[in-house]
Amino acid sequence: LTVVSLDSCVSVVGRNSFYECTRLSHVDLRSVVEIGDNAFEGTSIKVLSVPNAESIGESSFMGCRSLVRIHLSRKLRRIAAFAFSDDTALLSVHVPAGDVGASAFMGCTSLRQVVLSDSVHGLGEAAFLGCVSLDSVCFSSSVSEIAPMTFWGCASLESVVLPETVRSIGKEAFAGSGVKRIDIPRSVKEIGDGAFARCEHLKEVVLRNPDVLLGNAAFPKEARIRYM
Repeated sequence: LTVVSLDSCVSVVGRNSFYECTRLSHVDLRSVVEIGDNAFEGTSIKVLSVPNAESIGESSFMGCRSLVRIHLSRKLRRIAAFAFSDDTALLSVHVPAGDVGASAFMGCTSLRQVVLSDSVHGLGEAAFLGCVSLDSVCFSSSVSEIAPMTFWGCASLESVVLPETVRSIGKEAFAGSGVKRIDIPRSVKEIGDGAFARCEHLKEVVLRNPDVLLGNAAFPKEARIRYM
């Protein structure tokens, strides 16, 4: 099985529908609204377009190591946990709406750019963990929390601009990243344990809120911390 073209009346792709169909490289999902868990896990899809999808299930495209580009729907409500994890050829992601689940893009080692539109409200724990090539993140102005380990191990991520809507930065959120300088906006009330631990290149931290609660070893000892 190499090609799947679904009839326009098909709106749901069920759980495990094409699980481990390793030769499947092309799918037409224009009419699909809901994609079930593990539906296309382990396939060889190269380009994914889901213009009407509202829900992308858990591990639905996990381990699709040929997947280079994805085009997501503006109607999207959620990308479930592990949905695109270990898609090692994926280069960029634009999430136009919805919530991004835990570990949704974990281990996407070629991923370089992430754009989160203003209709994106939530980022799950470890959403981009281990994305070692990631060097550009454009945050949604609706995100209020950077969850634990969201950008853990993103060694190429040197610069981050956090929106004024962020209220908390979770445990090890940026641990092991390549961040060189970080300006923490006044809106941030709490920074978790080891949030920037093992950030070997982090030299300067600017804290705009003098009352921010700092967790244990939130920043490397070598980093200069300034309150402004």
